[in-house]
Amino acid sequence: LRKLELFDEAIVLADELISKYPDFEWCRNEVIWTYIQGVLVKLSEEESLERVIETANRIMSLNPTDLAAKITVFKVLKLAKSSNHWEAVNEWVIKIAPNSLSTKPMTDDSGREGWSDQSLWYNYRINGLIEKEDTKEAISIVDEILERFPKQRKFFLRLKALANYLLGNLPESERIYQNLSSDYRPDWWMLHEYAKVVRDIGRREDALKLMYQAASGHSKLESMVSLFVDIGILCKELGKYEEARAHLVLCKYVRNEKGWTVPEPIINTVNDLNKLFAIT
Repeated sequence: LRKLELFDEAIVLADELISKYPDFEWCRNEVIWTYIQGVLVKLSEEESLERVIETANRIMSLNPTDLAAKITVFKVLKLAKSSNHWEAVNEWVIKIAPNSLSTKPMTDDSGREGWSDQSLWYNYRINGLIEKEDTKEAISIVDEILERFPKQRKFFLRLKALANYLLGNLPESERIYQNLSSDYRPDWWMLHEYAKVVRDIGRREDALKLMYQAASGHSKLESMVSLFVDIGILCKELGKYEEARAHLVLCKYVRNEKGWTVPEPIINTVNDLNKLFAIT
């Protein structure tokens, strides 16, 4: 039934078989793959994380082998990361060992190589550690694995820079971001992170230049609302009130267009700036 993709019938039979023959390895393996192919992979990216985890737990309770476990765990990790549910990421990433995963890069339709399963695992793991503020462990893992994945070196170094920033080690964070910006074409969001380090060191004019560079390197306004706020606040601190108001008003406009709430501090700051220019 599974190979015929008659999953509705297959799942009913699978539940019956596993209850009768829980120790029959072939049977258990068929049940695992029936749930993976018939339920788990069919769950869309819009599906609730709770539903995905419920299905994944059902599969993991049957002790799947490496490939089945990888598919199951990565399904949870991908959705949990995209929904910023880092507690779930940290819980699920340790359900598989990285040395059980392939180091062979995946390729797209054009043959271009990308991430391997193992490098993806480390990306989830390090991000999860940073989100739970275990920054020293995150830095330690980056140092351990950096040379294994030369094509992902930029991304792992960026995580090390971010971890150092959150740890309060601003000079080291700046050094890494500076090298990244010299060695690679920096993404706008990386320049934004770099600018915040420079700002917190106290070089606000330099930070503003980096933020402007970041803003000029991307075209989707909705992606940059936090950047616009940081530019606006920094301009206000530097006495550049017209620029400050322009960026904060732009942030308000984009958030309103997207149906997002506008944080009260932004509204209040715009109102204060409006008073300076006698705008009602």
